[in-house]
Amino acid sequence: MPFRTRMFWKAKSGNAAEEYEDALAAEAATGRFAVADGASESSYSGLWARILVEEFTHLPAGAPFAWTEWLPAVQARWASEIGERPGQQAWFVQSKIASGSFATFAGLSITDGHEKRWQSWAVGDSCVFQIRNNKIYNSFPLSRSDQFGVKPLLIGSRSSVTEIDQNRSDHISGGWETGDQFWLMTDALSQWFFSRNEAEAAPVRQVLRILAESEHNPDSFGNWAQKIRDSGDLHNDDVTLLIVEA
Repeated sequence: MPFRTRMFWKAKSGNAAEEYEDALAAEAATGRFAVADGASESSYSGLWARILVEEFTHLPAGAPFAWTEWLPAVQARWASEIGERPGQQAWFVQSKIASGSFATFAGLSITDGHEKRWQSWAVGDSCVFQIRNNKIYNSFPLSRSDQFGVKPLLIGSRSSVTEIDQNRSDHISGGWETGDQFWLMTDALSQWFFSRNEAEAAPVRQVLRILAESEHNPDSFGNWAQKIRDSGDLHNDDVTLLIVEA
């Protein structure tokens, strides 16, 4: 079955839309979805985040996933696109390019066959939430607000594939029911979501209200994100939310 998806994002306060360094992508027909958060301290991290999510969602439906088979070609695409950038870069930009670009990543694959199954692969603190009956039923790869730090694990465009596969990546699988939703978020929104849930402040219902409002007002999500930033409850960072309705 095709899955309904909805996408929301907002660049950090003070940044233009083109400075947004998160990324999200969805292929509802094949059941593949992903978000990534480009690390600001590296060059072209927004491009790297976009390549990661695009390449993951372009995989065939239900195809096995292995970092060692998938990531080298993704890194090669990044190197090719960087090589095509026009103009001369400053020496410090060239130095950063030599080190590579970095991002966190969360990819989701959902199948609807004899068994309703889902799998997710993640590096870092971008998260996948399985929502059932207006509550968090599962979360991955983190489960609490105090698990977020200043130096999350990252995928690098020049990283050792073996290092990613063996030491940085997490994997989970499970079942789903009709009516479940999967919410993919980058770190700032994920941490807010956990903290509100821990405070028993019903964040699922709050997000659902914003989603309902956005059906009639496309600015609802951005306005809401800015409001909770201004309150101090949400870190000033790029905010990304990908909704998958199963």
